[in-house]
Amino acid sequence: ARDRKVGIVAKPCDIRSIVTLIQEKQIKRENVFIIALGCGGVADATVPGESTPRQMCLLCEKRQPAIYDVVIGESVPLEEPRAQIIPELLEERQKYWAEQFSKCIRCYACRQVCPACYCRLCFADRVEPRWTARKATADEAWMFHSTRVMHLAGRCIQCGECERVCPVGIPVAELAREMAAVIKANYNYEAGDPKEVAPVLGQFREDDVDPAQHSE
Repeated sequence: ARDRKVGIVAKPCDIRSIVTLIQEKQIKRENVFIIALGCGGVADATVPGESTPRQMCLLCEKRQPAIYDVVIGESVPLEEPRAQIIPELLEERQKYWAEQFSKCIRCYACRQVCPACYCRLCFADRVEPRWTARKATADEAWMFHSTRVMHLAGRCIQCGECERVCPVGIPVAELAREMAAVIKANYNYEAGDPKEVAPVLGQFREDDVDPAQHSE
């Protein structure tokens, strides 16, 4: 089935994920017929009112499909993007995330729903070597989420699904958005861009920023 051609109906954010999977050689472009949908955001079924978009849609700034075979409908521009809720000062950010991660119950819903988390054996499930204990403590939650966001550096297309499925309301998408901003600022790379041929951490340029010299 891996080499059979399939058709898929996808929103622009879904398509950026498909682009990433193509770049990482998880699927072949010629095996996917993409029917792109014009998108103005998805309605939030948990909020009364027909025009209330999901929170993840308020993060989406790229409403045009990156690649497609057929397009249906027109995309609607983002009018009111969600404001960044993370404090700017380093000390305040650390306190903010410490409070958020203290709520984590390590259910791994964020990992399970993520299109970029396709490892057959996640680092969080490894026994030898053991990277993190499975205890639902603040320290272990720090380890899990910080390692996971590093694994997604330059790969997260910011669909916001991780945040949507979190049962305790951790704004996980904000952490991913922070990482995406760092990657964009230092390497001029955005996940899901079809012009790129490889993930940002899978390529090297002589003018790359030296992480050892990076400062806030």
